[in-house]
Amino acid sequence: MPIDDTTNYWIARGQQMFGPYTGSQVRDYVASGNIVASDLIRGERDSDWQPISVALNIPMPPMAPPHPGLSTQGGWAGAGYGMPPNAGGAMPADSGRTLALWSIGVGLFGFLCCSCASPVGLILGVIALVKVRPESKNLAWAGLIIGIISLLANVGVAILFAMRPELNPLNDLLKNLPQP
Repeated sequence: MPIDDTTNYWIARGQQMFGPYTGSQVRDYVASGNIVASDLIRGERDSDWQPISVALNIPMPPMAPPHPGLSTQGGWAGAGYGMPPNAGGAMPADSGRTLALWSIGVGLFGFLCCSCASPVGLILGVIALVKVRPESKNLAWAGLIIGIISLLANVGVAILFAMRPELNPLNDLLKNLPQP
């Protein structure tokens, strides 16, 4: 495929597609190193992707076969132009989502069982909110809010037991322990 300046071209690298570019832009990007030997090119009138080295008729090292998500009909198969669907089927790990889930769990544990866990749940919620992807932001907020509520409830109970020790169920337990 000869590259001319009247045609739009798209470049494919890995699972991303870039463009459209004019022929002169493609040649400039190759010269500057922004387009590399492992990239594929397809013109607006072309049905197949091919290596840059073939399109520009220049010697370049061999490259990997095209990504299976590339369509010969233009763009990514079934997704239009832009990011391709995840070819492997599994989404990459989202550490912020994991932290958000831990924040919810630790916050609830702190609320129900162990007041020491409440600050940990709150801290995990803050970290999750910073690291989470936009689609999991609500989960991080839930973890943060549960951590805050858990901490406030435990502080409130501690203040209540300090002001009214007769309400503390541990007092009865402590009275029944043998004294040394």
